[in-house]
Amino acid sequence: MEYRDFISKQEALIEETKNIINELSKYRKDTKDKKLDKNIQKTLGILKEKIKLLDSMNPDNFKEKKASFRSTFRST
Repeated sequence: MEYRDFISKQEALIEETKNIINELSKYRKDTKDKKLDKNIQKTLGILKEKIKLLDSMNPDNFKEKKASFRSTFRST
């Protein structure tokens, strides 16, 4: 798999996960069941963590963070 293919699939997965989060959030607002609400809230938390993980695996973001770290280190 080429780099650009990987990145595009990763971005598509992140976008799809965000759509799922939005749908679950809408459903959560409408539910009256406290147990279901708690499970949805837990699921939303897990999905948000997965997005952070996927985003942190993006090599472009890693390069930016590394550059940011270096500039911070040099300025001190």
